[in-house]
Amino acid sequence: MDRRLILHVTDCHLLANRGENFLGVDTHKNFAAVLHYVKNVEKVAPDLIVLGGDLIQHDAKHNEEDYLAVYADVAERLKVFDCPVTCTFGNHDIPDIANKVFADFPNMSLGDFNALGNWNIVLLNTHWENHVNGFVSDSELHRLRRVLRKVGEQNIAIFMHHQLLPIQADWLDKIRVDNSVAVLAQILTDDRIKLVVAGHVHQDTAKLHYDKWFLTTPATAFQFASNAVEFKLANDMPGCRLMILNDDGSFETKVLRLPFDPGMLPDFSVKGY
Repeated sequence: MDRRLILHVTDCHLLANRGENFLGVDTHKNFAAVLHYVKNVEKVAPDLIVLGGDLIQHDAKHNEEDYLAVYADVAERLKVFDCPVTCTFGNHDIPDIANKVFADFPNMSLGDFNALGNWNIVLLNTHWENHVNGFVSDSELHRLRRVLRKVGEQNIAIFMHHQLLPIQADWLDKIRVDNSVAVLAQILTDDRIKLVVAGHVHQDTAKLHYDKWFLTTPATAFQFASNAVEFKLANDMPGCRLMILNDDGSFETKVLRLPFDPGMLPDFSVKGY
């Protein structure tokens, strides 16, 4: 059976000033460590990398040039995998700047990825300007309907930044996709859609809902505690998600995490950001 490997890398929160810490974490160091671990320890050779958003931690005190350099560093680091890379954007990203940078990198294949064996990889934009929670615009929902009409009998995996379903963490459930009912109405009625993958929540979750798997992926930066009512950091290590897609529509997945290193943990005294 033909198999295709997708690596989902998300929530890097890279700062404009390299070496500066965010919530007690050197996010650039953690991002580089996760990529090195996947490539050189786990020996993963993905067919496609999907970046899940919140690649940067936007701060208004920095200018466009600062973030051009950060996004360029992301694209440059991913060249080592020698495979296409595509991207969804989160609430901390600046999509216009990212798209300007990624257009200059041949490895960056922006938009949906239609030729992964018997799978169609669909990216759904949940970025909502000046909001922490997500929203799928009417035009994006129309685009999704057009894509679904064109796909034929291929299996479909959808990637987005914000999660659609609650994960039983009150503060994170308040900042998921704002119009999730409308989005789910499109997704749940299509048997070709096998899985929906999000970032945003900085933790590993998996839920089977109407015969479709809804997954979230740990962050490369720092993790949030599960089942938390309010903001709370966890002592789980940075990581990413590997998905193995089979042409018959089945799939396997596992989370890849760095070995435990207390030096990579966040400052647990922080109560929010």
